[in-house]
Amino acid sequence: MKKNNLPGLSEFLYLQKIRKNHGNQGYKPRSGGIHDQYVEQGPVYRAGFALDIALGVVEEFLTLIAWFVVEVVLIQTGRAAVWSASLGRWRGEKISEKEGRIYGPAGALSFLREGRRVVTANGMLFAGILVYVALAFSLLACAGSA
Repeated sequence: MKKNNLPGLSEFLYLQKIRKNHGNQGYKPRSGGIHDQYVEQGPVYRAGFALDIALGVVEEFLTLIAWFVVEVVLIQTGRAAVWSASLGRWRGEKISEKEGRIYGPAGALSFLREGRRVVTANGMLFAGILVYVALAFSLLACAGSA
């Protein structure tokens, strides 16, 4: 008989022979091959497993994009609210420059720079959320009175 050099192939052939003779019942394989475990069935390969992972990655990516869009909308709304509420005296920081990290204290929502109040990105985010919360309450009040 020709000896196979592939590891585990003889054990696999043995298991196939046992399966053929005993059907799908549980059986104990030869010792040393599978640590004396009872084998109920052979390995199951799902073709959709890679698809499940890919869909999970796509879902996470779309969630990231959606959150980014919502955050940008909230920050820009906050920037407009700060500018209009202060009649142009205050300004929002440029998001790409991160002025708040350089000139403002840690965790500040606004800081003074060159005599002008600058609202940080977090401050504009809170202002944007506040604008939409106020809008929701005003719409609920209008709907309740109608």
